[in-house]
Amino acid sequence: MKYLISSIYGYLFHDRLSNDGFEILKNIIHVGVGTVIGSFLIVIFNILVGRMLGPEGYGQITLIDSIAMFLCPPMLLGVNTAMVKYNSEKLDFPRQQKIVSTSYILVFILSCLSLIFYILLADIIRSIFSVPPYIYYLSIIFSILYILHSLTTNTLQSLHKMNMLSISKLLYGLVLLSSALIFMHFNSLSVLSIITCLYLSYASVILLTLLSTYKLLRFKFDLKWAKTLFHYGTFSVFSNISYILYTNIDKILINKYMLVSDVGLYTAYYRSSISIIALISGILVTVLFPVMSKYENKSVILQRLNYFMPYLLIFGFLFSLISEYLIINLYGQDYQLKLSLVLLFAITAAIFSCYNLYTWIFNSVGIKGVKLTMLGTGSIAVANILLDIILIPMFGLLGAIGATALAYCIGIFIIIIRFKVNLESLL
Repeated sequence: MKYLISSIYGYLFHDRLSNDGFEILKNIIHVGVGTVIGSFLIVIFNILVGRMLGPEGYGQITLIDSIAMFLCPPMLLGVNTAMVKYNSEKLDFPRQQKIVSTSYILVFILSCLSLIFYILLADIIRSIFSVPPYIYYLSIIFSILYILHSLTTNTLQSLHKMNMLSISKLLYGLVLLSSALIFMHFNSLSVLSIITCLYLSYASVILLTLLSTYKLLRFKFDLKWAKTLFHYGTFSVFSNISYILYTNIDKILINKYMLVSDVGLYTAYYRSSISIIALISGILVTVLFPVMSKYENKSVILQRLNYFMPYLLIFGFLFSLISEYLIINLYGQDYQLKLSLVLLFAITAAIFSCYNLYTWIFNSVGIKGVKLTMLGTGSIAVANILLDIILIPMFGLLGAIGATALAYCIGIFIIIIRFKVNLESLL
């Protein structure tokens, strides 16, 4: 196996594969296997749910998901990303124990404060999202489980426990699909039962990861590390908020200007293209971010990525075209396949993969890199919101995805220009 991988690497780069390089590729394979199988189960789940509930029911589930994502940033404040950054730098158990324990306590405090705010201002927040009470409160529960899931899986990532991380992704998909099939067997498939399936999936992963990392958890709050985590997190959280804005605002505005069923149709296209490409780039990011954080010089990794980027763009576009055609047809007759939407989603998916990989390399640099990422994601968020407001009323779903594609192009242009200006200080 090692000889085969080394031979392929030597052919591509005309260089010898180091032991560290082999470990990175091995971890990518480990994470990739669990992620691909788990995601395959999730795709089946999405198709079944989309067919059984139709665009309107599917749209309601999407709204719950999207609103929950808007509620998450104040609960995390980028602490989870900071934990991965600093925890993966050194394999020092006492240091890691301080970082993990402090991170968990910080997130617990932030979550409690956020929940009080969300409950007291429930009517105002609901009116902003234009949703009924049950959608809003289901979103709050969803957000709590999501941040716990993110925090625990990020802990595995920071500890380089890629095998366990792979198992967690497989477990998520398995619990999600099996619980949905049980509800289908008893003819009780509804929006509430599907959300329950998602809750159970998150809870199962949270339990598994806590059993794997409990030795690191202590009721000890380290003020020094709390300040460090907050310092990094305050920059990281702006990027997270911007990301949540430009990946969810389109669905919120479609619901505002159009119908819930249109949200369901848009989500089917999104999960057939951008979500699939995000899965592939996510496998690379999961392994590379903690590894890159250990090395002072990121230029070699950046050079390798630059070499592969044209191939990744072409692959992302063609793969998205195929996945959209196959998956949308499986959703059923209620989900119409339109060539214009297929092409725009495929283009956007390819651009997204490019931007996503570059931003995580910059994040591994430290505060300067996070600031650059923040600038790019902030630009995308602002551009996407403005373009959505203009284009969705005019062109509907085409306007929504067109706005996202244009916003990504603006963000990439800005970070490339800024990176070239600050090249030496960053790398």
